[in-house]
Amino acid sequence: MFSLLLPVLCLSTQVSAPKPAGFLGEAQQWVREHAGDWEKGDFLSDRLRKSKSVVLVLPAQAGAAPTIAKRCFEVLLAGDEPWCIGVTAGWDDVRALDSWLTEGKGASGTLLDKGVLDLARAWNADEKHARKLRAAGIDYRATREAAMGLTEFVGRIDPQSQHRTGELLSPFRQPGPDGKHRYGQVDDTFRFAVNILLQDLEGQVEERRAEWEKAFGPAVVAAGLRNLVRIRQAEVESSKPAEFRRGRALCQNAAAARDELAPGSALVACVPGDAQLELQDAQAVLGEGALVVLILAPGEDPDFVALSSVRASGVLDLRELPKEGPLAAWFAAHLGKRADLVLWAGAR
Repeated sequence: MFSLLLPVLCLSTQVSAPKPAGFLGEAQQWVREHAGDWEKGDFLSDRLRKSKSVVLVLPAQAGAAPTIAKRCFEVLLAGDEPWCIGVTAGWDDVRALDSWLTEGKGASGTLLDKGVLDLARAWNADEKHARKLRAAGIDYRATREAAMGLTEFVGRIDPQSQHRTGELLSPFRQPGPDGKHRYGQVDDTFRFAVNILLQDLEGQVEERRAEWEKAFGPAVVAAGLRNLVRIRQAEVESSKPAEFRRGRALCQNAAAARDELAPGSALVACVPGDAQLELQDAQAVLGEGALVVLILAPGEDPDFVALSSVRASGVLDLRELPKEGPLAAWFAAHLGKRADLVLWAGAR
């Protein structure tokens, strides 16, 4: 479930303010007056087309979410430039999808809704589009592929360290009964050794990257460093969960994927709602122009109930809210700093 974010008052006591009681009449009226229609008209398209980086925060439940997401993609793909789509799956898992999108070969898989797949493939099949839309996996939790890839990379740049690297990364390579990596089960001594390994590799990048690229090629080095970053993300998520923000990491990986696969292209990153992405994280990684679009689902998010009680479906631009006052307080208590646009629709 999406977590509710409570506003923090800047008082000397630094205590959280109580959530405003009920659905304020002022907020209710603001929804009526400011909500647009995501299915037709220009409200949604005008806002989506102004950004080169869009983050779609998708609910776990199906419901109307695929329909809304497809509408967003229709708008984004109506432009004259290709996009890089960041999918919350492993890099290798999305490779087949990328091949299908760019070349029409193999199978599309089920990582994206069929409606979105049809739109994306049609864009790439159009001969007028010389540059193709690309897809990349952005999830660091696919640790098996990252651990194997990083071990192989170390075998190239430092063959004598490959065996030791494989031993230290084995908890990431071998999932437990729950399907997750086993790094959370290792002791502090083992974690210390893993951190020394990762720090040593990270410390070599600036000094030796040019040497590695000359010897093995830029693509090999890019893949190796991508796996290094993702293993580091998985390690920190396990060892320092209070300091780690999943949404930020996914945005970092999406930006890196765009730079690697489609430099200069626009970006749309599909992030699950439970990643708890905050606006400040998306903007820190993707720039202040990044647009975060939150899709709410019935039965999954209390904010859906609050908005749908006024209007069955719609889209709000939260950037148009007043900066202070009871109206701002109500929306801050419900939606906090989670998105620029919020879309919702009843189950279909």
